[in-house]
Amino acid sequence: MSEFGFKGKADGVNSFNAFKLGSDKELQEFDSFFTGRGGNPPVNVVAPVVSGGVLIGQTLTTTDGTWTGTTPITYTYQWQRNGSPISGATLQTYLLVYADVGTDVRCVVTATNAIGSASANSNAITVASFDSDYQAILNKGTSLGYTLPSDSVKLKQNTLLTNMKVDGVWAKLDVFYVFAQDGGSAFATLNWKNPNANQANITTSPTFTSNQGFTGNGTSSYIDTNYNPSTQGVNYTLNNASMYFFPHAFGTSGLAMTGTSGADNRIQLGVSLNQRINAGGAALATSFNYTSTVNPKSIHRTSSTNMTLLNGTVSDTRTLASVNVPNANLFVLRSSTNYGNHTCAAFAAGAELTAENTNFVNDWNTYKNSL
Repeated sequence: MSEFGFKGKADGVNSFNAFKLGSDKELQEFDSFFTGRGGNPPVNVVAPVVSGGVLIGQTLTTTDGTWTGTTPITYTYQWQRNGSPISGATLQTYLLVYADVGTDVRCVVTATNAIGSASANSNAITVASFDSDYQAILNKGTSLGYTLPSDSVKLKQNTLLTNMKVDGVWAKLDVFYVFAQDGGSAFATLNWKNPNANQANITTSPTFTSNQGFTGNGTSSYIDTNYNPSTQGVNYTLNNASMYFFPHAFGTSGLAMTGTSGADNRIQLGVSLNQRINAGGAALATSFNYTSTVNPKSIHRTSSTNMTLLNGTVSDTRTLASVNVPNANLFVLRSSTNYGNHTCAAFAAGAELTAENTNFVNDWNTYKNSL
């Protein structure tokens, strides 16, 4: 379709000759003359810049970039995954999700003023996969045909693991079992530190509840970690060791939280002289109370003579000589012939973690409270 304009005669008489507008510029000048909308459309001179994390669960943010053109200029945003629009992702920020793993994510910024609009692409962010240690856990679960956690819980577990690394906890553990998750009960038995070793055995059918963990019956059911610190301990040693029991809830029958088939190591609910680690069958001179408050319970061998015992982040110390590293598997919800009917959400063992304990407890609580 032809576009026509009108030009006044050279003699200034109020009459006009028609002429054809042959370019966009002439159309714009014509529009500006007759409508009073003079100006320029947006033109991008500096591309938008996306910054932020590269892991799922982290947030990306885009700048508008730099534009010329008649003001005011407004901006809209459309995030893309491998060049295709992400449905609903139209804010200046974007939270990376499971579907973004291994893809390139960028933002298209569109600038608009009274004259027109234009778009510019940001740089692309390549979204990293899960932490390699967490991916190894997922791979093991997949190879065994286990039901994996939901995508949202995978994100939370990956964050838990990476936070533990940042806080110096991960490197000091030998075993770590996370029972509280929404995958299958079998997936919960995998040892996060090495999913190819020390897979736990569920003995006499403790009850598994999604996002809570395993509950003992107080008389016969327990979890055998298949971890013997005497023969398999790396970080766990005679004068430098720890055990953690992470409760979801405490029962009213049976006191045992952790222990062995003998009397060597023990954490039990309530006031007792028999809270010990690497002390043989010796008893404390002064009892210690592991309270029923739901927070991580831990015991730490800090030297050949000293132990630190904690309810969450509240600590106390006891003097009790180290005697031996027990040559027996560590149990959860059992100590010798004593059992507990608590619900255990996780268990860990390794080197003493008194310096890292507060961060470890916070990392765990952040994860558990998000379920």
